[in-house]
Amino acid sequence: MSQNVVNPYRYSAPTVPIAFDSQSYAVTTTNGTTLTTDITIADNDNRILIVSAGSYNLSPTIDTITFGSQSLVQINTKLQQSDGRCDLWYLSNPTVSTDTITCTWDSTAGRRGLGGLAFYNVNSSPIGVTNEESSNTGSTIEGTITPTTAGSMIIDGMLWLTGTSPSLSLTAGYAVNMSNGSADRAVGMQYDLSPTIDSANAMEYTSAEGAGWAWCGVEILT
Repeated sequence: MSQNVVNPYRYSAPTVPIAFDSQSYAVTTTNGTTLTTDITIADNDNRILIVSAGSYNLSPTIDTITFGSQSLVQINTKLQQSDGRCDLWYLSNPTVSTDTITCTWDSTAGRRGLGGLAFYNVNSSPIGVTNEESSNTGSTIEGTITPTTAGSMIIDGMLWLTGTSPSLSLTAGYAVNMSNGSADRAVGMQYDLSPTIDSANAMEYTSAEGAGWAWCGVEILT
C-alpha cells in the first residue's frame, strides 16, 4: 500500500527585490500655489511613485498631489516652526506613461521644491514604518528609519533652510538648491534599497552651513 508523504519543507518563492525606475524634480524661488515636474513610469510590475514636496516661509499645507489624473495619498508631513514644511506622498500602480506630477498648496507657498522617485516590485499595501523629525539649526540632517520587514526599502524627503549646497550620505537620490542668484534653501530625497532591518538607519544630508530643517521618512514594503 502506498502512502502520500507530506513534505514538511514547503517551498516559498523568493521575494523579488524592490528596484528603482526613474526620478524627476523641480524647484522655484518664486511664491505660488502649484509646482510641476514630468516623470516617466515604465511598464513594470507592482509599481509605486513616491513624491516629496517642500516649501519655505508661510509653509501652508498641501491640498493635493497628482500624477496625471491620479491622486496620491499623504504618508506624513513635518513643519519646522513656521519656516519650512516637508511632505511625503505616494501612488500605487501609477499609469505607465510620461505624465506630470502636480503639487497644489492650499495657499501661497514660498520657495518650493517637488520631486518624485518611482520603483517597482513593491507590496500592494506598501507603507511600513514612518518617522518625522525637525530642528531649528544644524549642519547635518539625520533622520532615522527602523524598518521591520525583510526586503523593504527606506526613502525620505527634506526641506532645508541652508544657503549652501547639501550633499547626500547615501548613494541614491538627489539634493538640489532653490537658487535666486546664490544658493538659497534646499530640497532632497534619498533612498536605500537594502537597509539594515530592525536597526535605526540614518538618512543624512550635510552642509557647510547650519540651518533649520524638516524631514520625513518611510519604509516601503516588498
